[in-house]
Amino acid sequence: MFGNLKLTSKLMLLGVSIILLASLVFPVIILKVRDNMIHSKEAKTREVVEVAWTLVNHYSTLAKANKLSTDDAKKLALESLRSLRYADGDYFWVNDLSPRMIMHPIKPEMDGKDLSDYKDPNGTRLFAKMVQVCNASGAGFVNYMWPKPGSTADVPNVSYVKLLPEWGWIIGSGIYVDDVQHETSVMTYTILSFLAALIALGLALSYLMAKSIARPINHAAGVLGVSVGDVISTAEQVSSTGKSLADGASQQASAIEETSAALEEMSSMTKQNAQNAERA
Repeated sequence: MFGNLKLTSKLMLLGVSIILLASLVFPVIILKVRDNMIHSKEAKTREVVEVAWTLVNHYSTLAKANKLSTDDAKKLALESLRSLRYADGDYFWVNDLSPRMIMHPIKPEMDGKDLSDYKDPNGTRLFAKMVQVCNASGAGFVNYMWPKPGSTADVPNVSYVKLLPEWGWIIGSGIYVDDVQHETSVMTYTILSFLAALIALGLALSYLMAKSIARPINHAAGVLGVSVGDVISTAEQVSSTGKSLADGASQQASAIEETSAALEEMSSMTKQNAQNAERA
């Protein structure tokens, strides 16, 4: 399949293959980074809820020590939580184990309402699920759909909730997963742009390297072809000379044979003359 390709094309194909194989790593990296971002935001949400829970627990401790009445302690705790904000306006809410909303700073119309059958667009009874999680573990994450502040569109949300047993309160806050998706999309676009530039650069370098490698090899092959031609020509000349020498040697051998015959004849004649002289 690749036997008919030029050396330059083969080297280019090798370079492209290496780049494409390396680019397969990027989707894995993007997914890994996305998961790390979600885990990081979850950890941050858990930390801020722990801080809010500590604040409410402080007022609970004051009430337990009779330094404040329980009603006053609850009122001060809710006032403190209502005004608390972090990150991009993220907030805290409080509901009880009924579940009933105790305080929601963004949707005050929910305060005091029974949330047993409250469902998100996917049918998740989110507040009932929060009660279930807190009764089972005391704290945990709950996934559901919820609108952002100032919007009516529901988006994926992951909340961390923690139970304050003394008052039966669940303190919670959440992160919007679409923020993570947006950040992941921006990161993906940046990586793909970088990858496209890397592929273009890789192709250019592969082409230049292929040309730089193929040029001396082709030159050497051309020189070698000329040298082989010279060797063949010289061999033919040597063969022709050898044939001439062989023919000359054959002729010399024939001449030597004739000379030898003549000498034998002369020897015979000399011997005969000697015999004739002896008779005389």
